[in-house]
Amino acid sequence: MATQPLFDDLWSEFEYAARVQLDLTDEWKVKASATRFPAGIESMIDALEADRTLTDEDRWNALTTFDSPMVDLPKGSFLVTMYREGKRGPEEKAGIISIR
Repeated sequence: MATQPLFDDLWSEFEYAARVQLDLTDEWKVKASATRFPAGIESMIDALEADRTLTDEDRWNALTTFDSPMVDLPKGSFLVTMYREGKRGPEEKAGIISIR
């Protein structure tokens, strides 16, 4: 469960909203956020993850989005990547949140 910020701090409010909407605890922090992203990126990631012959480094190097059209999220929506240091190393979760 996320703890609501005590002070009027926009970043804390943003991080709190992300935790609540993604159902994360206070140990999760915002790593990145965006209001647009390359079209079809989900399909590219799925295809690269399915190829078990690639290392993680190979997957990142193969992920190219320069010629992909960009998709805008609706006003007040953000694609957010959250992270925390877990028992087995860093963990990440991503999702789209809404700030109104």
